[in-house]
Amino acid sequence: MVRVVSHARYPCFDEAILHYLDALDWVLDDHIIDEEERAAMSDLGQSYGLSNEMIEEVHRAYLASIIAAARGDGMITDAERELIEPTKAALMIDDVEVPQVTELPAAGTL
Repeated sequence: MVRVVSHARYPCFDEAILHYLDALDWVLDDHIIDEEERAAMSDLGQSYGLSNEMIEEVHRAYLASIIAAARGDGMITDAERELIEPTKAALMIDDVEVPQVTELPAAGTL
């Protein structure tokens, strides 16, 4: 996750959202957001003045940035897909399609 997230570019410069995204990185380190973490993130978002709708938008932008970073080299590996799927589930985003693993051409003879 660290490699892909390090290449992700957050879609804003709003300080409150950036602080929220930083906390989200930490919470998603294990690719799971349990109920206690979900409540803490909600409280954190509210303390930054973020509505539930804004938090959902931030989660969508976060997932989109992860997908864009994974696509950065023009292909999606098994490892990247295995990172994106649980992140999508943890963020409770159902309507975003995770890109398929890139099929590599069969090796030819030299």
